[in-house]
Amino acid sequence: MLLFYRYEYKLLPPPDPKATRVFLIKRSDNNPAKVEWEQRVPELPSDVLQDSLYGAGAVELHLRKILVEGEKAARRMN
Repeated sequence: MLLFYRYEYKLLPPPDPKATRVFLIKRSDNNPAKVEWEQRVPELPSDVLQDSLYGAGAVELHLRKILVEGEKAARRMN
């Protein structure tokens, strides 16, 4: 499983960029919903994807949006 990153924000107003912390996350190979470990890092690595999980409905909506945008782009090219 790849490493991912996540942000942790302080939710108290006013929002302060210095209050944002970045963590590297390692998810389980057998269960992607399970975090095996996480480690705070001083800055965001450039070669790591953002951590997120989608439910089935959210995945369907996201993929539909990608497909519709792809169809629109293909029509513009023709």
